[in-house]
Amino acid sequence: MLIAYLLSFAASIIQVLYVPIFSVYALEVGVKPYEIGLVAGAAAFVYALTAPFSHLATGRIGERNAVAYSLILLALSCASLTFAKNLASLALAAISSLLAYAIFWPALESLISRGGGSVSSFATSWSTGALAGSILVGPLMPAPKKAIFTGFSLLSAVLSVLSLKLGRRREIVNMPKVGDLVKGVKDVPEAWAWAFSYAAIQGAVFTFYPLLVEIQNFPRWYASLLFFLLVGTRTLTFSLREKLPQFLKSPYAGATLLSPGILLPFAYDATFTAILAALIGVGAGILYGESLSKAFSSSLEKRSAYTGLFESFIGFGYTAGPLIAGLASTLYLDAAIPAAALASIAVACTPWRKISFQKFRKAIRE
Repeated sequence: MLIAYLLSFAASIIQVLYVPIFSVYALEVGVKPYEIGLVAGAAAFVYALTAPFSHLATGRIGERNAVAYSLILLALSCASLTFAKNLASLALAAISSLLAYAIFWPALESLISRGGGSVSSFATSWSTGALAGSILVGPLMPAPKKAIFTGFSLLSAVLSVLSLKLGRRREIVNMPKVGDLVKGVKDVPEAWAWAFSYAAIQGAVFTFYPLLVEIQNFPRWYASLLFFLLVGTRTLTFSLREKLPQFLKSPYAGATLLSPGILLPFAYDATFTAILAALIGVGAGILYGESLSKAFSSSLEKRSAYTGLFESFIGFGYTAGPLIAGLASTLYLDAAIPAAALASIAVACTPWRKISFQKFRKAIRE
């Protein structure tokens, strides 16, 4: 289990650095902000569609091999960025990297949950990796991007070799059918809404805040400050989830704490930025923890379907966040992140369980 947590930690370092460095690199080669949002959204959409069905491949090759192959794909996609200089090549690299993560995370989560791992330990492992990576965002923004992408590629290759130590035997497990996924959506729709909201605001922040820093000439260390505190308070929330007061385990509390994202583009003071980042991180941590706990506490026969749906709706959130922010940026760059924050809050607070398909069809007829 230690190797699984280590893989989770290291892969998260790459993932948290990838989006902001990718955004700045795309801006450097002449891609417009709204196009960057579209690319980020399109890549996340591929993730969302692939994540729940990646288990079908995992069922044939085993969870350990799925983790190893996905890391090889990540290494290749990062290497391709050293040659990408236009919108099409950047989009292809971004999509392939998210495709790799769509295979990696569900396989690793299923492996950990079947091995008796806990929500807090897993969430802490990957979020601590994200915390370590977030410190490097500001210093790496002005660095040569080809060298950074080469480093990502080499680290991914090393992790793929390490993943072979997860087990000597190929373990093939029974994976869900499409019907299982549809039933999973109907069973706990609110859990997947929380996962969506958790990702939507962060997708916008990680994609567009570096652009705000570059275009509006904020100090680059603001990016490290923001990401470090957002990821840090999110990690702390994961780690202390079982000890949190009951009112902080409410998704409504989590959604409320996302609202400071509306003010983020207008935070010109470092202290104000830090406070906003910390609040958003706690809110995201609450929503993530509540959603993942639904997946991990499901019955064994539902486990694979639930972890796939969890990752899929995170993917849909990371799709919607940058897309909404990108469209808003065409009107006003400062409106990008607030627009995504409002969408996240609305989705998290909607009583999805009370919205039945029958009522929906009846409303359409009327």
